[in-house]
Amino acid sequence: MTLLNFKCLKMNSKGQITIPMDLRDEKFREGHKVALLAYEDGIEIRPISYDKK
Repeated sequence: MTLLNFKCLKMNSKGQITIPMDLRDEKFREGHKVALLAYEDGIEIRPISYDKK
């Protein structure tokens, strides 16, 4: 896996972060679901894809 970009984000008091606009695309839109994968050394956020039928 190749790293394409790096951003430093700040978490608010509710534990929330915002995905910067320049990193969002069709996979990260309001209302779409994401998967949060927790590892010993960090976390990963991935879009959950689904077919609109």
